[in-house]
Amino acid sequence: MVFASPLLYLAAILLGIAAGALTGITPGLHINLIAASIATNALAFPTLLENYSQVLAMFVISMAITHTFLDFIPAVLLGAPEEDSFLSILPGHKMLLEGKAFDAIATTLAGSLAALPIILFISLLASFTLKKFYFALVSIIPFALIFISAFMLLREENFFNGLVVFSLSAFLGIATLKLPIREPLLPLLTGLFGISALALSAARKETIPKQKIPTKRELLSKEFAKNAFPSGRELFKSLGSASVSAPLCAFLPGIGSSHAAILASELTNQRKPKTFLFLLGAINTIVMGLSFAALYAIDRARTGAAVAVRALVDKLTFSQFLALLSVSIASGLLAFVVGIAVSRQAIKLLNKMNYNKLSIAIIAILVALTFLLSGTQGLLVLAVASSVGIYAISSRVRRVQLMGALLAPAIIFYLF
Repeated sequence: MVFASPLLYLAAILLGIAAGALTGITPGLHINLIAASIATNALAFPTLLENYSQVLAMFVISMAITHTFLDFIPAVLLGAPEEDSFLSILPGHKMLLEGKAFDAIATTLAGSLAALPIILFISLLASFTLKKFYFALVSIIPFALIFISAFMLLREENFFNGLVVFSLSAFLGIATLKLPIREPLLPLLTGLFGISALALSAARKETIPKQKIPTKRELLSKEFAKNAFPSGRELFKSLGSASVSAPLCAFLPGIGSSHAAILASELTNQRKPKTFLFLLGAINTIVMGLSFAALYAIDRARTGAAVAVRALVDKLTFSQFLALLSVSIASGLLAFVVGIAVSRQAIKLLNKMNYNKLSIAIIAILVALTFLLSGTQGLLVLAVASSVGIYAISSRVRRVQLMGALLAPAIIFYLF
């Protein structure tokens, strides 16, 4: 590997941020597809890989971190989920109906921003200590997930309905992940959390108020920061729970940011929509950032982006690890600014549209995406998942019980 010029490194970071913004706001366009394509093409050209591996790795990392900042925008505004942002649909839709979509997105962005110093601290700590505790952590995960599942059900007002929804979701999740489907989580999560809510909104001819958009001057005020971040006690409570749950999911196989969010929110009893959104934003970014630390500390790739980085840079040295960690932090700072700008423009467009017609159009797009990426079996999963999601909403069960679709397969993965 040769060292490229600083301008080339800067260009890679800026292009990565642009690519991450594009994948973040485009439903169905996942960073894993882009990252895998870059790694595959680089491997096909050994000279390119030898000379520019670190440049390409910086592009992938900046894209991945930026994606975690912006992928809540379509989830909140359109109800179009990805595997890392689908939980935000629940409180995000509520705030959308109150005319506070920008506040919802700004809160997730604030959570992602607050995650950066946590990523820095835990990454450095993990680089020296993770190997010693890794296998002990693996052994406790299934029991932690079983505890969380039981805890979720016991807190349900109608235990029987909650158990039905959790069980249906669990069986559906297990069955879906055993089917020969490309991108199995797309129809599963889109049906459970996206189309189910959109279909009911369209059936009720739901309207949304004009969304409030702050001026540029208001964005620079103390009031904006006060509104985006939780209050002092809730802020530390959220960041503390994220700091405990997110590393488990970043370093261990079979579980992701959604599991971390459930673990943190259930144990800390986070019920306020904005506090929950802040927690989701923080966890989403921490899990992605720490996946690169896991690559250095234990040579394990826990995300698609980390897989691509490992393909580009075979064995990370400590100096390379520090360089890539710096890229993660710098990209996150810029991604926050980009996220604010993009969300303002997206909400301006939303204010000009008929939401009922938009809901129907989004359902059609999500069905088409599912067919293109997951085929006819994906459409079947989408239909069943949508039915389960509609049943959960209609029976007034907390939709967190739908997480059985991911919790059950993860428990089975660890126990068997």
